[in-house]
Amino acid sequence: MLKQTAKILPESSFLLGSIYYKGTLVEKSDSTAKKYLQIAADAGYQRAINLLEKLAINKLNTNRAKPQTQRLFELALSSGNLSLVIQQYLNGANLNYPNSLGNPPLITAMLKKRQDVANWLIKQKIDLKKTDAKGNSSLHIAAKLGQTRNAIDIAKQMKNLDQLNNEKQTALIIAVIKKQTAIAQWLANHGSQLSLKDSFGKSALDYNQIAQINLSESGSGSSRPNQKKIAQKQIKHQLKSLKTQATRKSSPYFRWPVMAIAVAQSQTSAANSLLVAGNDPWQETPDHSTAVSLSLKNGHNKLFKQMLAKSPIKTQRNPKKIEHLLFIAIEKDRTDLIHQLLTRAKKLNLTGLIERGLESSVKEQNAKSVKLFLSIKKGKLDDQLLSLSISERHFDVTKMLLKNGLFVDWQNEKGETPLMLAAQKSNPEAMSILLEKNAKIALADKQGLTALMWATKKQCLECVQQLILKGAHAETQSNNGNNAVMFAAQKSDAILQTLLSLKPKLSLRNENSFTALMLAVTNKCIDCVRTLIANEANPRRKNTKGQDSFDLASGNQEIIDILDQY
Repeated sequence: MLKQTAKILPESSFLLGSIYYKGTLVEKSDSTAKKYLQIAADAGYQRAINLLEKLAINKLNTNRAKPQTQRLFELALSSGNLSLVIQQYLNGANLNYPNSLGNPPLITAMLKKRQDVANWLIKQKIDLKKTDAKGNSSLHIAAKLGQTRNAIDIAKQMKNLDQLNNEKQTALIIAVIKKQTAIAQWLANHGSQLSLKDSFGKSALDYNQIAQINLSESGSGSSRPNQKKIAQKQIKHQLKSLKTQATRKSSPYFRWPVMAIAVAQSQTSAANSLLVAGNDPWQETPDHSTAVSLSLKNGHNKLFKQMLAKSPIKTQRNPKKIEHLLFIAIEKDRTDLIHQLLTRAKKLNLTGLIERGLESSVKEQNAKSVKLFLSIKKGKLDDQLLSLSISERHFDVTKMLLKNGLFVDWQNEKGETPLMLAAQKSNPEAMSILLEKNAKIALADKQGLTALMWATKKQCLECVQQLILKGAHAETQSNNGNNAVMFAAQKSDAILQTLLSLKPKLSLRNENSFTALMLAVTNKCIDCVRTLIANEANPRRKNTKGQDSFDLASGNQEIIDILDQY
């Protein structure tokens, strides 16, 4: 129905464009989104124009890195220098951006037979559906070149093995045409369709009759021994590459343990091979990371369990290794692991870990870890934790800390209370929790700003409403004479109207002798000017320079017309 009315109603075309842009109800497609948004934009539909601009910005941010960085990345890619490739990636190079020939980096690496680089790229989070100028994906290219290991590694990450190139050919068809039996059989075994026809009207089965490569429809798996041999050869090649990276001074992994490099690059097969061979997973990198900590951090849970089974926590004697792993366990909210690490830390006489661990848990917003540390923490808690939980917007943690006796009106070095911080973060949920605990609303920080002033400055209408219901005063002035009404008058008519329900004095001035109306005029908040005039603010009041609101509005006829209504 939307498609049928898209050319008639800009609302329909905008909605269609939004759906394709978000990709929630249909497969995300920026090109289709742009098509429908453009129809709505051409009809003058402002929301479509705004979304088109956002789409353009997103595309620019997604596809481009600094030109010099991207150029150096492409040179490193062409030369096969993996260390430089990684270095430029860390500098911001885009792993999906095509070169001047239209080839994405992975396709370039495969065409130039830079296997180390190709291995690394496949392990990264890249878009494997990206194509060259002929519509060939990296899987098509691997099939064409007979790069079996690459084809399998790529295919394992792809949801659709039957992506079509410009000639409507799948990677399976390419593999059959090029007589790449192992690749063709693997793809057939794993669901690639043999009957799909290309633009020449031929399927993989048709080409198989010509190529005569004994492709089995049943997926007998006759290529498995060959695949195993290829996998072993591949791991051997990976290990050689890892050792090179560890010893080359220009490498970002210089002096790293080989197993740690393998885990950092998500080469889990190589890491597992090293573990089986007896390598120590607790060997440290220069920044105290280990293969163990990296496997936990990168989500390689199976490998992590294997490492701890082979080399348990209780056998480790280096405090730095235990501490480093502890904070990653906190980040992952792994309370089972935190228990083990704290037990070991106690035997190693590590002090201060519980306090720092609790703070880290609050920062990470991990309620389970916070609960664990609170259960073992002895003595008074640091009141600063309450403010930290509000900054991180974790309400369960905030409630938990208040329940454990933290002072609701604690003030930091700037004089800010948790209530003020909730206002600064436009966090009405946290504010509600604090107000339920009778947080004092009249307290001011070292600038003389109250929670109401901060809520107004940050344009949090819900926060303002909560504070007013609790009796906050709109006339209270800060060190420079501004009050909540003056802050609202500069940019928020909705909050201004809410504050005016308290009937505050509009004749009050700040240190510059400006009233709320003068501030509304100078900040060109037309709605605010209209609201203040409707509430009998006097435009003829003068500041110390002898200027009234008419003088300040000079040249702005719209505001002058509103002031004339007084």
